[in-house]
Amino acid sequence: MQFYRRSPNVSGEMEEMCAEGKKTSPLSAARDDTDTAADSKTVADVDDSRPTTVKQLFTSADLRQPLFIACALVTIQQFSGINAV
Repeated sequence: MQFYRRSPNVSGEMEEMCAEGKKTSPLSAARDDTDTAADSKTVADVDDSRPTTVKQLFTSADLRQPLFIACALVTIQQFSGINAV
């Protein structure tokens, strides 16, 4: 950010971005949502910081659809011959 702002003092902007990120992240929403104890999602379920394994890509229903979409897009791109697609 210092490169783009041409200034070494970007701490104010960084603090503002961190505050906005905390307000909009799913992890903070799960922490703030203490009223719904019946929900099956916990903070550990919402945490995306853990790496995903190849086995999880094929066994998890939540990850199977994005994997299929990514593979379909790559296949369409290869057949079209246009990388921008």
